[in-house]
Amino acid sequence: MRSIRWKKKYQTGNAEIVDRKRSLVNSLNDIAMKSNQVEHCQDLTDSYHRFTAMLETMLSQAKDSFDQYEGEIRQLVGKEFPLAALNGSACHDCGMCDFFEEKVLAWEKY
Repeated sequence: MRSIRWKKKYQTGNAEIVDRKRSLVNSLNDIAMKSNQVEHCQDLTDSYHRFTAMLETMLSQAKDSFDQYEGEIRQLVGKEFPLAALNGSACHDCGMCDFFEEKVLAWEKY
């Protein structure tokens, strides 16, 4: 999985919004880094790509507001977790599903 690069255009004049955006970027980058070290299921990769696509859209479009995307992120969390492969025949028992969910839910409480 690829990491997300922070771009200058994601900056806003609001430090709180920038911190929240950076927090989510850092969480997803932690997931990418750890997932590249273990064999994991395709469901994890697919879910990660859905999260990063949403995040990159959010970072590019929401200059001064973050609230409109928080609801969408929460909906995606509700749909994605637990990942379908967890404990199934496609599961690699790598611990990444739990790590992914933990990182995203920790961000949600930010």
